[in-house]
Amino acid sequence: MIVEEQIRGLLASWYSIHQRVLPWRGIKDPYRIWLSEVILQQTRVIQGYDYYLHFVEHFPTIKDLALSTEEEVLHLWKGLGYYTRARNLHKAARRILDLYGGVFPHQYEEILSLEGVGKYTAVAIASFAFNLPYATIDGNVQRVLSRLYCIMEPVNTPSGEEILQTQAELLLDRKHPAIHNQAVMELGALVCTPKTPHCTECPLKEHCLSYANGNVELLPIKQKKIVMKERFFSYLRIVCKGETLLLQRTKRDIWKNLYEYPMVETSQPVPIDTLMKNELLQEFLPFKHSPLKEITKDFIHQLTHQKLHISLFELSVKEFPPLSTIYKVVERGEESSFPISRLMEILMGK
Repeated sequence: MIVEEQIRGLLASWYSIHQRVLPWRGIKDPYRIWLSEVILQQTRVIQGYDYYLHFVEHFPTIKDLALSTEEEVLHLWKGLGYYTRARNLHKAARRILDLYGGVFPHQYEEILSLEGVGKYTAVAIASFAFNLPYATIDGNVQRVLSRLYCIMEPVNTPSGEEILQTQAELLLDRKHPAIHNQAVMELGALVCTPKTPHCTECPLKEHCLSYANGNVELLPIKQKKIVMKERFFSYLRIVCKGETLLLQRTKRDIWKNLYEYPMVETSQPVPIDTLMKNELLQEFLPFKHSPLKEITKDFIHQLTHQKLHISLFELSVKEFPPLSTIYKVVERGEESSFPISRLMEILMGK
């Protein structure tokens, strides 16, 4: 169609001039493209930039990543959050080594079958690395297409997703899908932004229906998010002669396989008197050197769908009782030598 052809040309011209210089741009290495896409899920480019460089330095090939331990991967991931991404990255690398001899699969269906790889990531790798004619749809693309075609259906519903997919495929430059997809994404990141979009600078403004209608900032439409879950964590920093204790989270929950201070989860905030009766603390009380001290109370740590109420208590003991093998004894201040969450980094400094 003539209009779509004009839009493709405008996008390509704009992108050739205005694209950001990023280390994963302009390459065809599927491993590094995959790595960048996983890191940038739920992460801003400015934050993910250094993590990407560190990962490439430590694990320059799929084989290097596959032969590492999960703990090494989690340690390098520390601070990025959403640690399931790192665990899946490691599992998928091992699968690629086992099934494909360390050569990244070339077909969309094979890429999609890898652990942690959803439809968007598979499409991105297929188009960026192998120039396969698939249309990417991420948050930036959703925004650009919703405004360009004035899509009034909520984009996070099945019907809205279907409309977006149809429009994305209609617009796709099938001869140059890698450049086209990255151009639409870049336009959404730099010009067609969520708030205060730079419409007068947009190369597509003459074709944009929502710009003509004056409702750009109302789009895209989204259904309300899920209800935020509230949780109450009381952490216990048990200190003895400059050492403290860590436990590894092993349950299927946030921060799986990361380390933290011993913790008690309750349905509401608990006072010190109640906490003193908890069985986790009971084994240490006979050895206490000073009373249990409250370091911080009801500190809020926000996750995507969870609001964590955090309290930190410290107990100094003359000596540790005979400890279960689940505990790790570490020098105070050296907790970060283990894979830990951003929350633990904050608590370490208190």
